[in-house]
Amino acid sequence: MPRKIFLLLFLLIVVVAAVAFLFNGNKAVGGPGIRPLTDIRYERTAERLKRGEYMANGILQCFTCHSPRNWDAPGAPPIEAKKGSGGTVLSEDSTTRIIAPNITPDKETGAGTWTDDMFARAIREGAGHDGRALNWQMP
Repeated sequence: MPRKIFLLLFLLIVVVAAVAFLFNGNKAVGGPGIRPLTDIRYERTAERLKRGEYMANGILQCFTCHSPRNWDAPGAPPIEAKKGSGGTVLSEDSTTRIIAPNITPDKETGAGTWTDDMFARAIREGAGHDGRALNWQMP
C-alpha cells in the first residue's frame, strides 16, 4: 500500500510540474523574473553584422516566424520583400491569437526604437521590449 501512495504522489508532482511548465512557457518555474534593461550598446562591426546575419537567417530562423510566407512555394519561404514585417500567426484558439511582431527597423511599426539591450533580452531571455514574457516559441 505505501508503494501505491508513493507512486500516486509522484504522478501528482509530475502532472503539477507539467502544467506549471505549460502555463509558464519555457521560463524557469518560480524563476527570478525579468531583469531590468540596461543602457548597454554593442559595437557595430563587419564581423558582428556577418554573425548576426548568420544567426538570424541560419540557426535562429528569425524570418520564418517574423515574416509573411509564400505558402504556394516549396517549403513556404518568407516573402523576401516583406522579411521581418511580422504577421505569421503562431497560435490561435477561441480566446488568444499570437502573431510574430514586426522586427524591421521601422520606427513607427517595427523595432526601430528598440535599444541594443531590448533586442538582446528578447532573444536571449524571452522578455519583450516592454517587459512582458514572450511566447515560449521565442528561442
